[in-house]
Amino acid sequence: MIRAMIEKDLRLLLADRGALFATFLLPLVFLGTFGWIYSRFDQGSEEQGETMPRQKLAFHAPIDAEMRARVQAALESGPFRVIAAGSPEDVERLVADDQAALGLYLPADFEPFAGARGVLYQDPAREPRFAGAFAGAVQGALAKAIFGPQMALLGPRAGAPEQWIEQRRPRGLRASVDLDGFQISAPTNAVLFVFFLVLGMALSFAEERRTGTFARLRSLPIRRGPLLAAKLVPFALIGCLQMLFLFGIAVLVFGLQVGGDVSALLALTVATVLAAVGLGFLVASIGGSEKQIQSYGTLVVLVMGLVSGCMVPRFVLPDSAKQVGLLTPHAWALDGYAEVLGRRGTTVMDVLPEIGALLAFAAVFTAVGAALFARRG
Repeated sequence: MIRAMIEKDLRLLLADRGALFATFLLPLVFLGTFGWIYSRFDQGSEEQGETMPRQKLAFHAPIDAEMRARVQAALESGPFRVIAAGSPEDVERLVADDQAALGLYLPADFEPFAGARGVLYQDPAREPRFAGAFAGAVQGALAKAIFGPQMALLGPRAGAPEQWIEQRRPRGLRASVDLDGFQISAPTNAVLFVFFLVLGMALSFAEERRTGTFARLRSLPIRRGPLLAAKLVPFALIGCLQMLFLFGIAVLVFGLQVGGDVSALLALTVATVLAAVGLGFLVASIGGSEKQIQSYGTLVVLVMGLVSGCMVPRFVLPDSAKQVGLLTPHAWALDGYAEVLGRRGTTVMDVLPEIGALLAFAAVFTAVGAALFARRG
């Protein structure tokens, strides 16, 4: 009898492909994705002990060609990929436009011991965890290029490279708020968990199909479009309330700062929720049993959250991982929240690209979901 019970349960488990997928393949997906992300950190930068992700550094130095080559080589041996800039203004612009993490300008009369210092442009809010370390790496690269193997012989004269660079924030860059753990965790968790609407929506549709509720609703004199909208609106309202609740608690209890306009925060939140609802409708339209939806819906939500930066903050991700993340609505939402929460004076216009991308995701998800839903009848 016991043997028969064991065999029966094993047959049921092996027949449930969704459960098998969640048990064996879902952890494998996470293992591979985490491994790929971590393998990109500081790739090729052995001298830095693989502690910092490689960053783009805009560089312009109308100095002696041999010295310029040594400085560039020293920078590239550290956590930097050097981008040539045509002028000091280009260096500043590349950093302000987020095309480079840092910018280094060494004037033609660069002579640190005579007071003619270089300029390092950096946005501390872009890479808060490594901002000081990056500045130190630039200073160390200059010392290495100027003194080379003679550094140990020069003593204190070579030991204060911080005097060689003046650090500046690029012009046109809005001031940032003080960064703390809640400035990072509040938006990442809010975005991650609002997309769990996907599972709730998909399971709700599956249950109504299983019980025949949706078929009975279809018999009413209501067109398909308004009927589907009536199903989606409650989830959108719940998503907005969830986001506002989380941000409200974060502000009132944990001291979260909102540097930008509240209208920008609200617009971005609505766009994020619409993208989540659209994705939920798409998953629901694919169909399947409730167990199957639970399996692949969980996969979609968690993998998107992982590659987008909800689980590993986007500011510590390498560039390649950041670009992959932009294939998800999560990443656009996080970039928008980084501006609204972290930059003083941010308006709706400043996050319009992120809002537009989220609305585009919502439109595509909903359109594809509607087409699949219509095909299933």
